[in-house]
Amino acid sequence: MNQINPSEILFILNPHSGKKNIDIIRKNIMKVDPNLNLLISESKDEMRKKFDQQLDNHKVFVVVGGDGTVNEVAKYLINKSDKYLSVYPNGSGNGFANELGFKKDLKSLLRDILKGETIDLDVIEVNDSLCINMAGVGMDSHVAHAFSKSKKRGFIQYSILSAKTALNFKPFNATIRVNNTNLEGKYRMISVANTRQFGNHAVVAPMAKPNDGIFELVLVKPFPFYLYPKITALMFLGKKQKSRYIEYIQTKEPVIIQADYNDYHLDGEPVSFDGDVLLTMKHARVKVIRTSYNHI
Repeated sequence: MNQINPSEILFILNPHSGKKNIDIIRKNIMKVDPNLNLLISESKDEMRKKFDQQLDNHKVFVVVGGDGTVNEVAKYLINKSDKYLSVYPNGSGNGFANELGFKKDLKSLLRDILKGETIDLDVIEVNDSLCINMAGVGMDSHVAHAFSKSKKRGFIQYSILSAKTALNFKPFNATIRVNNTNLEGKYRMISVANTRQFGNHAVVAPMAKPNDGIFELVLVKPFPFYLYPKITALMFLGKKQKSRYIEYIQTKEPVIIQADYNDYHLDGEPVSFDGDVLLTMKHARVKVIRTSYNHI
């Protein structure tokens, strides 16, 4: 445990995450403690530039945003034993925040930060990029790409796009090299999980833990559309799917995915990869503030 001074905390506000007015959040932060430090960026490039200037001056970095902003900040904190990640969830899905017990309660969050208790989290390296929560290719990545182009945000819009994708998405061919075995076939989705959920409490990989040195693959084969409501309902109940259409694989070893569909997502952010995609587990690389609600 390392006691934290409020002057060592930096709140990083992303105005483009979620729907809540960032100015309201800023005012609420100042009400909790007017001495807290804020960084507001209008773009990723601006955030990188400002963050580089602030990194050495602070110990705890509180992301006010969603999984994509968490991903962006986590890149700077890898392998830094004196830098800690925290989150005030303000994204559309908030999968990482949900899994790590971060709530929209600034007073409780600040109390947890000041205690200075941390846990060491794994990250997944995807080619030369980083994933701290979940990555994937298929239906989920198609939704991520469509959602990034949408003017509307939030759970309702995400649900609409997910339903359209379930109706219209065409399965893709892929070969997965995992645990010295090649798996080949058609898939609707291949998820790579460091934690259990996409976001909005939709659990995809019920056995995944972000600090055990293992990541989980969830391979979803083409399934009849009439099963979609059942599969979705079980996800929100956090249940493992007992289905011949879904396979779960846990591994510590590197994995290679070869697919004829190139649109992926990393922590909900759309990316594209040509050729092989190499997945590598990096154990205990980022220190994250332990919250009162964290049961990991």
